[in-house]
Amino acid sequence: MAWMDEFLTEFGAHVGISGLRWNAQGVIRLAVGPDHLLTLEPVWRRDQQEVLVSLGRPVGHDAGQRVRIALARAHAARRAPMSLQLAVGGSGADTRLIATTRLPCQGCTPQPLVDAIDRLSRWFDTVMTQEFPNA
Repeated sequence: MAWMDEFLTEFGAHVGISGLRWNAQGVIRLAVGPDHLLTLEPVWRRDQQEVLVSLGRPVGHDAGQRVRIALARAHAARRAPMSLQLAVGGSGADTRLIATTRLPCQGCTPQPLVDAIDRLSRWFDTVMTQEFPNA
């Protein structure tokens, strides 16, 4: 996994965070913007290493409606360049919507990771600003 450490160091330098390292669980968690949580986690799937890129945002008491919007948008975005998996964590005012995409690591450079984070952020922006459908 030495090359993953090098990749993470390159990514950290690319985004202006020197000395970026995996935590004891082998994960990176970064607060990005107000109340946004970015998680990076290297995983193996079908003999290939990938990085799970997750972005979580608070949805609070609007979780039910935001999840419905998110599911519809994730279904529409399931083709390249980004396939999404959704999760909800917390409860009440602390409820978060979490979107995760997989980034293949073969020949990984920081730019595809930056692009994936940017796509997730833009996807979340549309989910969070879309009007609730009339019930």
